[in-house]
Amino acid sequence: METHRHRVTCPEHGVINEAVPWAAPESLFTLDFESLVAWLAREMNKTAVAALAKISWPTLGTIIERFVARNIDKRRLDDLLVVGLDEAFRRTIITDSSVTTHHVCHTGQCDLKNW
Repeated sequence: METHRHRVTCPEHGVINEAVPWAAPESLFTLDFESLVAWLAREMNKTAVAALAKISWPTLGTIIERFVARNIDKRRLDDLLVVGLDEAFRRTIITDSSVTTHHVCHTGQCDLKNW
């Protein structure tokens, strides 16, 4: 996808490029590509994602930062006071699993049906 974006002179910000609906500001990639890369980064290691998407490690990191800033609610952990993490490793089956629990709430009691 290619387009010719107009450059405009803003008295407050100087020369800036016209915004387009399919890309984030300051990004060379479409929002769909950035969403795909972020999902891949969740499922695969960084080297594999960078090779598959044909981007560098620093670019991958920048894409993930933009995606998180756009899509993750910053208030999601506001009520969380303590987190417990239990990791179990069984050598016989080579399984690694993690269990995260919410131990303390502001009320002193946890509503476990929401977890």
